Amino acid sequence: MRQHIMLMGIQGSGKGTQAALINKNYGYISLETGAILRAVLENPSHKHYREVSETVPHGKMTPDVIIFDLIREFFDHHPDDHILIDGAVRNIAQRKFFDAITTDYTVIHITLTEEEALRRLQ
Repeated sequence: MRQHIMLMGIQGSGKGTQAALINKNYGYISLETGAILRAVLENPSHKHYREVSETVPHGKMTPDVIIFDLIREFFDHHPDDHILIDGAVRNIAQRKFFDAITTDYTVIHITLTEEEALRRLQ
């Protein structure tokens, strides 16, 4: 059985640091939507290039339907891997989508005060 991990937390909470440690020590691979979207922007022949290039560079949210397709592609390309989901769930629709793909995940929510997060980001 594949057990995935979903990391949640505000910017500056240390998700990236924890993801790197989990990947290194337990053999997980990261699904980070930001990295996936950047890869699409580097490939003008990608089927979602137009939609992503009209949103990400302008600070707009990419439509859920595009995010869903990119995440499904990621899971399809890694059918036997343990996946660490980093920052991919930002609303209820995305959560329901993940539950349709797999219910085999544990959520780790990293909490800290807004003041501490701001201090870390400075």
